[in-house]
Amino acid sequence: MHWYHIKPQFYTMINRLLTPVRIKEFLNDWTLQSYHWGKKIGINTGELPDTNGCLIAIIGVNEGRGSLQNSGCATGADTIRQHLYRLAVNDYPLQVIDAGDVLIGETIEETYSNLKMVMEWFLGQQILPIVIGGSQDITIGQYAGYEFLGQAVNLMVIDERIDLDDQEYLPPARTWINNIFNYDPKYLFNYAGIAYQTHFNSPEILKAIDALYFDAIRLGRLKENIQFAEPEVRDADLLSIDIAAIRGADAPGHAHATPNG
Repeated sequence: MHWYHIKPQFYTMINRLLTPVRIKEFLNDWTLQSYHWGKKIGINTGELPDTNGCLIAIIGVNEGRGSLQNSGCATGADTIRQHLYRLAVNDYPLQVIDAGDVLIGETIEETYSNLKMVMEWFLGQQILPIVIGGSQDITIGQYAGYEFLGQAVNLMVIDERIDLDDQEYLPPARTWINNIFNYDPKYLFNYAGIAYQTHFNSPEILKAIDALYFDAIRLGRLKENIQFAEPEVRDADLLSIDIAAIRGADAPGHAHATPNG
């Protein structure tokens, strides 16, 4: 049993790090019926729901300061909830809770730290955290949450770009993978960049990935045969998805959406 299970003070701490879901800001009560997701799962409306029997925890992060001219991503969590909660569920139990939103810090780094502690809380109970909203650099906090496990981690990233730029003027959303590769202690076993597009990535970045013996699969190769990604998906401990990987026609809300995704 992990120490998070047996020390009630950590439950109090996690409640302070998670703010309630503001359902009334994006849904009216009459829009939800008994068969909808919003009525079937435990939702943090003032306190973290009971995690007994829970397998999945949804966690919102309203952090957009690290984005590149994509400030609307900070409200992404509630936009996702607005549609997710209205999905119908058949007659089977959903072992899912919505844990609420991670407390935003005075700095981005503080938000990463808050997310790390929330990740540790759920991973320590063998509950899978699904983080929604925010810019992709919040993956730093997610990754840091695996440190306490003391095991190697495989990171899979679906994105048209490999965010390994090193220019100081660029925001964290374009440089965050550097933080992962340089994270101490070292427990990254493999990085897999999935669906990248060559014309969006510098030759130096692609050479660096190859020199580190990490994996990168082009979008064109995936379209040829999607099974090329299967080993990476199967081995992944942590998956990070940039909405920019979805075609612009299907995700027009992203500031950097492109025709091919």
